[in-house]
Amino acid sequence: MSANSDKLVKNRILSALPAEEYSRLLPNLKPVTLEYKQVLYEPNKPIRYVYFPNDGVICLLSTVMRRTAVEIGLLGNEVDGNGENGCRNRITG
Repeated sequence: MSANSDKLVKNRILSALPAEEYSRLLPNLKPVTLEYKQVLYEPNKPIRYVYFPNDGVICLLSTVMRRTAVEIGLLGNEVDGNGENGCRNRITG
């Protein structure tokens, strides 16, 4: 039995966990609302929280030449990794 038996679990990583493992994590999980362009992690700073997005997209950025941010990845349920062409964004615009 996996954590996905609880229909509130939308995150694929959490839903793939065995129910016992998910139950161990559950007391430490809390829903948060992220703001547009909110910085989750800063380079060379401690990581204080781990995020398991239920919906939306989190962009991974890298700084090039110390000033230009370049998107290097996407995380979230709106990203489809099952397509023939690998991972693709399903959001238009």
